[in-house]
Parts: sequence; structure tokens; C-alpha cells
Amino acid sequence: MSYDFMKSGNDRNSDGRLPRDMRVTLSAGLVVFLGNAIDSAVLYKDHSKRKLITEKDVVLALKREIFVFGNRCDVEAQVEDTKKELLEMSDTSESDMDFDEMSTSESDMSAEAVDSDDVFAYSTCNCQFCIEMNEVEEKWKSWVPQSPLEKTLYRAIEITADRSLREELHHQ
Repeated sequence: MSYDFMKSGNDRNSDGRLPRDMRVTLSAGLVVFLGNAIDSAVLYKDHSKRKLITEKDVVLALKREIFVFGNRCDVEAQVEDTKKELLEMSDTSESDMDFDEMSTSESDMSAEAVDSDDVFAYSTCNCQFCIEMNEVEEKWKSWVPQSPLEKTLYRAIEITADRSLREELHHQ
């Protein structure tokens, strides 16, 4: 995966932090990535004819997003729009927004949005989207991340999937 909006290299300040513009761009990219994954989880839940999004929906959607994010035709425009919004938010706040903290903060999702007690069921819909969602775990098993970004996202998704599985086993 290579994206024009994400630069790489040793562009670090003397304090070891990435320049603010790069942190904002990376934060915007993450917001877009997660937003697309959440939209996919909602759509999959709808196609599965369930009322609530399960943790499994979110994990499947995150895994799928790894494979489709770079092929989305509007991703760079989405990132630029999100970047502008983040910069506007930081310009209107009293203190300089710390994008490192923002990108690692807890989710604001309520317990009602993702319900681990709702029973997950794969969609029986035959649309291309549902086929991709139903097959993403097999694709995930054989996928080897190449770039540092892919490796980071892979580890984060694996941690999320493991946490979800542990909680699922605990509730049984």
C-alpha cells in the first residue's frame, strides 16, 4: 500500500516527534480508515438482517478495509477533508490539539452501538460486498503485511480480534 498523503522517512523533530502536519495527516488517514470500516460493519449488519452490530462485524470490517482502502477512488480527498476539519478543530480550541493523544484515545462508541451479547451470523446475501466480508478471514490468514503501516494496522486488528474472542469466550 502506498498513499501520496502519507510520507515516510526520518522527518522527525529534534524531540523525536513527527512534524505536526504529518501527525495531522496520519490522524486524518486513520479517521477515514476507521470510518470506512464502521460504515462497512453497519452495512454488513443490515445485510445480515440483524439489529445490532457485533464485535465480529467490526473485526471483519477492519480486516476488509485493509484490502480495499487503497483502492477507494475518493480516499485522498476524504483524508484531505478530514485533515482540514482536524486543523480547524485545533485552530478553534484554546490549546494546541495533541494529535498523538487523539489517535490513541478510547472510542466514544456507546455500549449500544456494539453489542457483544447480540448473536453474530454471517450474511447469506450474495452481493459482492457480503461475499468479500464472508471471505475476508481466509484472505487475512494468508496475507503478509509489507509496509510499516500495514504491519502496524495488522497488529492493531489482531489485538482487537483477540480481545473480542476472549470476551466472547468469557460470556459463554
